[in-house]
Amino acid sequence: MTAPDQPRTQRDQSLTTTAQVSVPRAALPVPMTTFVGRAREVAEVRALLARPDVRLLTLTGPGGAGKTRLALEAARAVSRDIGPAWFVLLAAIHDPALVPAAIARGLGLSQGATVPELGDLLRGHRGLLLLDSFEQVIAARDLVAHLVESNPAITVVVTSRAALHLPAEHVFEVPPLDVPGDDDPTPFDTYLASDGVQLLVARARDRGVNLTITDNTARILGAICRRLDGLPLAIELVAARLRILPPRILLERLEHRLPLLEGGPRDAPARQRTMRETIAWSYVLLEPAEQSMLLRLAVFAGSFEADAIGPVTGIGEDAITRLGSLVDHNLVRRLSPSLGGTPDAPRYFLFATIREFGLERLQENDELDAARERHATWCLDVARTASRGRTDPAASQLGVDLKAERHNLRAALEWLGDSERSPEAMELAATLWPLWLELGEIADGRRHLSRLLETRDDSTDAAIRAHAQQVLGMLCQAQGDHADAQALSHAALSVFDALGDDRGAGAALTTLGLVSMVQGDDVAATRFLERSLDRFRTANDLRAGSWALRHLSSVAYRRGDIDAYESLARQGLEIVLPTGHPLDLARLRSSLALAATIRGNLDDAAARYEEVLALYRQADDRWGEADASHRLGHVAFLRGQDELAEELFDRSAALLRYIGDPEGTARVHGGKAWLARRRGHPDLAAQHFAAALDIARHHAIRRTEAKALLGEGVLALDNQDLAVAAARMDESLTIMSELGDSLALLTTLEWIVHLATPHTALTAARLAGACAALRAQAGIPVMASAGPEHELLLQELRSRHGGQAFERAVATGRSNALDQAMADARDIIARAKEEESRAECHGEVSATAPATGILTPRQIDVIRLLAQGCTDQEIADRLSISRRTATTHVANIFTKLGISSRTAAAAYAARHGIDPRD
Repeated sequence: MTAPDQPRTQRDQSLTTTAQVSVPRAALPVPMTTFVGRAREVAEVRALLARPDVRLLTLTGPGGAGKTRLALEAARAVSRDIGPAWFVLLAAIHDPALVPAAIARGLGLSQGATVPELGDLLRGHRGLLLLDSFEQVIAARDLVAHLVESNPAITVVVTSRAALHLPAEHVFEVPPLDVPGDDDPTPFDTYLASDGVQLLVARARDRGVNLTITDNTARILGAICRRLDGLPLAIELVAARLRILPPRILLERLEHRLPLLEGGPRDAPARQRTMRETIAWSYVLLEPAEQSMLLRLAVFAGSFEADAIGPVTGIGEDAITRLGSLVDHNLVRRLSPSLGGTPDAPRYFLFATIREFGLERLQENDELDAARERHATWCLDVARTASRGRTDPAASQLGVDLKAERHNLRAALEWLGDSERSPEAMELAATLWPLWLELGEIADGRRHLSRLLETRDDSTDAAIRAHAQQVLGMLCQAQGDHADAQALSHAALSVFDALGDDRGAGAALTTLGLVSMVQGDDVAATRFLERSLDRFRTANDLRAGSWALRHLSSVAYRRGDIDAYESLARQGLEIVLPTGHPLDLARLRSSLALAATIRGNLDDAAARYEEVLALYRQADDRWGEADASHRLGHVAFLRGQDELAEELFDRSAALLRYIGDPEGTARVHGGKAWLARRRGHPDLAAQHFAAALDIARHHAIRRTEAKALLGEGVLALDNQDLAVAAARMDESLTIMSELGDSLALLTTLEWIVHLATPHTALTAARLAGACAALRAQAGIPVMASAGPEHELLLQELRSRHGGQAFERAVATGRSNALDQAMADARDIIARAKEEESRAECHGEVSATAPATGILTPRQIDVIRLLAQGCTDQEIADRLSISRRTATTHVANIFTKLGISSRTAAAAYAARHGIDPRD
């Protein structure tokens, strides 16, 4: 193999640009057993990955050849040179359409990411992406091609039983482990040096079998490995039998059994047929009861708990005993902690090849439909239990891990749908709302429910269909599709009303209230939510009623009534405290933490949000974790902890991309924009505000739109572009006024004070007084991060226009009604636009423009005064602007001209004919 012309680390050095998104550094799975042998193959794969021309490497071979283990070992070895390695397990996925979501989930990105979006999201990152068990989704190979073509710093490694046949693909065929020949004259040394025998001895030792190795034993072990074609999985399966059979007897059984186990596909590779023989041989060695158990376990997709075995297999008391035997035989494996297993709640799984063997045998025995039926019934019971645990206070402690069962649940959904069992499929899909909503599987839930609701089936109960519509409406609302959410919720509500289902009606009304709230119609939101609360009370579902109270508190918050906001949240908290459900506690305590933030009690707010974050993680609620991280980041921002704020914002953004929550994503963009502005990165701040604005307008999230417009106005004000600043703040003020969002409106009015010009200074003072009175009335202090800027502005207005005149204006403003404050704000905006236009026209007439033409007329006035030796305060006095404005002008001039001193500015003015005496 030729050495590469350029080391991989050098080739990728220039590609490690600032990432558009934060992709988590996920650790590779840690196998439960040691890696044995394969030194040559690991070295060859490492050498391939070091070559600049190898961007896509596919490890091919039969099932059980050790492709995954070899890929993991090589990836771990090269990660320090190539970058972080991400592992995506595809073994439980059979629909190629789900591959982008699986990859996105493995990377911590939005589960709804499209193929082009995945490429865009990875652009700028450097590392290795390992896609495991790709053969059953081979139709998704165009996605791999796109990732390779669009991301030059990403190396993709695929394990698959078949090559992808892509132009950029390099194929490495994973060979069987080397085994000794049958005529080797030195069995002890040569046999024990072979990878196959080493693996067999190591796995036997793992099972508590310490072999006494002699020349004869070594020869027998070598023969066993040869009979198994050196396939790692086959060797591991056989190693388990050494607990009950000595090597000689085991070899005899192999000699006897293999001729009886023919029947693999004629067009399959020889080693694949051998793997089938190996599995069949292991199957034949089992007791009949264990054989039945193994076949019936094959209906599980992904992993399963021991408690699920009885209901799914139909096997009674000795199910656990049979499971232990299958685990001993290595036909069933215990899930490692790195892949989700825990010592307290162990989970088990079948290798894909063994699972396929079991399903084929079930089909041959006409038992497959019955097994699928039991599995689907168990899945529906799991979903009902999980839903009950979310809604019934008496069942709040039911421990159902929907995340761990999601592959089983999807498999049951697909089978029920394919079997034209629409009623059961629809009930299962709707009952899984905690999986879809709380665990970030919103897009998948919408796909299933939309497909099922499109099919009219007269056998489907009206209540089941209405429940499906209600859940789908809830998912649509979570993704910002308000029109669909309203239509579905109204349709469900009419059925619930006819059936007298108060709880169902309460849930539909809640969604309608949330849609109205997001759209800014607080009157309608209050009406829907109060009706929702009444229905939940009638249904004696106080816990659901606490949710309605929480949403009603949000409406009070938007009205600026923080006392009512806090009171309603506390009422809800009192209801759910006895149940101790982490989700209920987290959401209501989050409201109290926000109240503390608004009142300026930042230490208390931070402590509360830490508790909330821990509760969301306990419940594995990804949306909640994202929301708490964002809010905790906002508190860190207010406390001046910029690095912590950035870390928390990034964590929230990654989770929200995974979930596909546009409203939350827009809010995080807003937080990151204000942080970038404070850290002196106006261009980055502008990008984040623009992103928030795009999302808000696309999804009609008007409150977020108004906040983004305000942010753009502040950036324009920083750049002394009064016309743009006034226009953006005018738009923000209009939206906030229409929404009746008192707190956000107050913030907008305070920023409009900063548009003050010499002619509107006293009007601005009057508006500042009105804002101060509104804050005092609501008991809300100025935010810590904005306080210094506002105070500096007020000091400048006071010093420029005389203390008495200023104080009289402020006092007048304090007694003004909100309507007069709004009129003052409109006047300031209008005069700012007029005076900026007048100043530019005056500059174009009186100033001599520099030859380069890169300075604005106002900047020419400033550089003329710089040439005269004026300080920033003197420039402010001469131009009737604030000192902050003058300082900003000077900084912008230095940046434009690439200079760093006033002397350099004077020299520039002289060179370009700017006369300081004009």
